[in-house]
Amino acid sequence: MNHLKSSILVAALAMVTLTSANAQIYINEIYFNPTGTDAPNEYIELRGTPSLSISTGTYLLFLEGDNGASTTAGARAGDIHGIFDLSGKAFGSNGYMVLRQNGSPYSVNSSATSYTATSTGWGGLGFNTSATVAGDVENISFTAMVISIGTAAAPTWGQQLDANNDGLLELVSGWSILDSIGVGDTGANDRLYGAVNFSGAASGTVTSNGGLLQYLNFSEIEYLARVADSTGNTLADWAVADVGFTAPATVVDSIVNGPDATSGVQESWNLAPGVRITDTLGSTNPVPEPSSAALLGFGTLALLALRRLNRKS
Repeated sequence: MNHLKSSILVAALAMVTLTSANAQIYINEIYFNPTGTDAPNEYIELRGTPSLSISTGTYLLFLEGDNGASTTAGARAGDIHGIFDLSGKAFGSNGYMVLRQNGSPYSVNSSATSYTATSTGWGGLGFNTSATVAGDVENISFTAMVISIGTAAAPTWGQQLDANNDGLLELVSGWSILDSIGVGDTGANDRLYGAVNFSGAASGTVTSNGGLLQYLNFSEIEYLARVADSTGNTLADWAVADVGFTAPATVVDSIVNGPDATSGVQESWNLAPGVRITDTLGSTNPVPEPSSAALLGFGTLALLALRRLNRKS
C-alpha cells in the first residue's frame, strides 16, 4: 500500500511540474510577411514539451530592429512593438502549438494545438502590435524572443530594452530568454538581439548583441523557421527565406525558385527552392536537401555496414 501511495504521489508531482514549469519553449516557425495581404495568412508555430500548459508570465515578444531616428515609442531600436501573452496555452500531444490569424486558410496537424484569432488579424489572442490594437506582425527588421518573467514586472508595449541604442539588450532583471531569433531587412545598421541573427544586407555594421550574425544579400526575408526539430543556436539550426510562387507551376506559399530579380541570388537559407512551407504546419519543419557529398557519405557508411554483416554471417 505504501508503495502504491508513493507511486501516486510521484505521478501527481510530475503532473504539477508538467503544468507549471515551462522547460524549453522554441520559436519553431513564423510566416510574418505572406505574399499579398498579411492577414489572414500570418502564422506562428511554437514547440515544447508535449501537452505542457505554459505557465503564467511567459510571453512572445517582437523587438524593433530598424535603427532610425524615431523617438516614438514602439519604433525605436530595441523597443517592444509586439507582445503575445502565452500564459495558459498548451502544446499538443506532439509538442507543437500553432497560432493563426482570424480566417486563416491553413490546416494544422491534428496532434498539435491550434489557437485562432476571433477578430481581424490577431484580435482576441492577447497579441498587441500597437498600444491598443491587435493587427499584424510587423515586417522586418525585428527580433522575436520567448521570455519568462518570473516574479518581475510584465512587459509593456513600447518598453525600451535598448535605451541607449548601442545594440546591447537591456533585459529586465528577473526575465530569462527561452529562445530568440533576429531577422533584418537591407538596413546596414540594424539592431538585432537574437542568439542567431540574419540580415538581408550584403554587409554593414549590424549589431547582434553578441549573437551569431549572417549577412545574406537578400532583397527580402518573409519567413523564418528552425530546421526540422533543431534545438541549437547555430546558423545550421535556422532557415530563412523569401516566399512566393514557384514556376512553372503556381504553388502558393513556397520558397522562391531561381534568383531574385533585385538581389540576383536565390533568396533562401537552409531551405530548397519550391518547398511548400505550410504543408508541415503543426509538425516537423522541412529540412534542406542533402548535398551530393552527404549522400555519398551515407552510401559509403551503408556499404561498410553491409560488408560487416556479410563477414559475421
